[in-house]
Amino acid sequence: MAGLDKDHSPWRRGTVRLAFGQTAEGRIVSIRDVVSGRACGCVCPACAEPLIARKFGSRPRPRADHFAHARDVACVGALETALHKLAKQILTDALGLTLPAIAAEREGVRRQSHDARHQAFEAAAAEVAFPGVVADVVLRRGERALIVEILVTHASDAEKVARIRRLETSAIEIDLSKLSRRADPETVSDAVLVSAPRKWLFNPAQDAVDAEVDQVLAERAEVARQKLLRQAQTLVGHWAALPSPRDGTDLPAVRSALVQIEALNFAAHVGLPVARGEKALNVSPKAWQAVVLKTLVIDQQPWFGRPGLSIPALRDRLEGHGLLPPLFKVSRGAELIGAARALAPDFNTPTGLISAYVRGLQKAGLVECADDLWRAPIKVRQQIAQQARETRERQDRIDDLRTRVDEILKRAGPEGEGFDRQAWLGRAHRSRPPPLTVAANGGPVWSELKAAFARIADAFWTYDDAVDLMGLPLRAALERAEQARKDAAERRRLAAEAAALAAADDREARFRAAALAAYGADAEAWMTRLAPPANLSTRLALVRSSSTHLQAALEALDRRVAQQRREEAQRVMAQDALAALWDAACDEHGEDWAKVFVSNPDPRLGGRRPREVCVDPASLKMCLNLVRPKLASRRRG
Repeated sequence: MAGLDKDHSPWRRGTVRLAFGQTAEGRIVSIRDVVSGRACGCVCPACAEPLIARKFGSRPRPRADHFAHARDVACVGALETALHKLAKQILTDALGLTLPAIAAEREGVRRQSHDARHQAFEAAAAEVAFPGVVADVVLRRGERALIVEILVTHASDAEKVARIRRLETSAIEIDLSKLSRRADPETVSDAVLVSAPRKWLFNPAQDAVDAEVDQVLAERAEVARQKLLRQAQTLVGHWAALPSPRDGTDLPAVRSALVQIEALNFAAHVGLPVARGEKALNVSPKAWQAVVLKTLVIDQQPWFGRPGLSIPALRDRLEGHGLLPPLFKVSRGAELIGAARALAPDFNTPTGLISAYVRGLQKAGLVECADDLWRAPIKVRQQIAQQARETRERQDRIDDLRTRVDEILKRAGPEGEGFDRQAWLGRAHRSRPPPLTVAANGGPVWSELKAAFARIADAFWTYDDAVDLMGLPLRAALERAEQARKDAAERRRLAAEAAALAAADDREARFRAAALAAYGADAEAWMTRLAPPANLSTRLALVRSSSTHLQAALEALDRRVAQQRREEAQRVMAQDALAALWDAACDEHGEDWAKVFVSNPDPRLGGRRPREVCVDPASLKMCLNLVRPKLASRRRG
């Protein structure tokens, strides 16, 4: 094929042909600016092979003028390389371009210090080598330099940008990836110098603008977090004040539901401890679960055309029966609920309790879910005349056969387009009756035919050149599928490796953040210490290895933070109790007596000092009885 097309049609993009060549002096020139044939004196910008200028003039059926290689070689990157070199040539000739604005915008926050503007330069050079970086073009004005990177197919990656930043030299990237490879020189020049998208790879002023936007977003996030925390604290406070749920089985709606539940032998499915936080509902689990079970299972039978009930709908049903505390008559977002649970682990909502209970019913096989709607499963059986059923089943088998053949032929590609499907359906194959006859009769022979189709379909996934294709034109398609499968497997392997590395980095970041919160300045030493019991790997290495180790490490850190909080709470409570005792002793007997009392052992306290004993409300009360014996005596009297 390649020998029939000297202009690389097997490799070019669609109908795009090479519009630019390179002269002996190294300059990129357009096809319109050279003479026709080999006399153009140009070579390929990518492979340096001689080019032929094909110019068609005003022929009856004109074709686009283009360069073609004199020899038939596979020059894949000629179009992109020509555009890349032309862009660099335009920049070095023009000594000026439009610089992008210095601005940043994220999440509705925009900051800008400079508008986009045209900048003239005094000198320019292409392919300039810096430590670790070869710049496409460097423009200079006095002592200042600007690196310009041209994006045609590959953008500057993070590593290259990091090396540029270390140079502390301003740099931009001009994006020509969407520019037509056959654009005329004027269009390319306008794109390079003015109109093409461009961005800063490095500029201290751009960094300052980005930092300003980051600061605004961080302040917004902190304000939102503090607001959420205050709301959660208020919600938890109201939660703590809720009374314990009453029994509720004497309510008319509950009593009626329990009667039906008993009659249907569903009693074992009510009164179950499904989750913590039972006081999120006014009545006992047995009472509200009876209402849910009746609504969702019993009242849904039989189920004709009803889509089912959502969890919010069940919550509304309980609210209609007066089973919700006033605290939960207003819905709250998941974020607020999560924050409340972080403050009070036993916090729950009616929706949470109902969801846990319905999932339990699902495990018991009493309900099923589709599109977040729950319903009771039902088996609908219809009695249809034997002959009608056989007729329908016969037609279903024939339709199934035609569908299977059509699906197989679609996968055959070009070889299946001219295949006579109708003739094949009516033709016997290897002592087997015609496929239409087999489908009409059903039975074991039809099962064998479907199994043969299944083996053919499986061959597209696991290549088997011995499978019986039953005269269908599939061999070429099977070979193409096998090659595509191998290519896809390699891509999946590479993607899996990249995903595993990204997941490990994400686990490490989460682990570092949690460790810093728990250990502060000692976090790094704790993370890099060998982890018990085997002491073969560091904690950080274990966390990077799997999500299980990350979860275990985060739980350990959570336990440490919880312990620290408990210790701090105990310390504050002890300080408050001792302060209250001190105030009472001073009020009752004076400061001198108070000093002696709290600091000396007291036989009534088993020889311990009151300042050591008074650590909580109970011990405070005991010590206050020693300070105010008369009041304590009157109370006992």
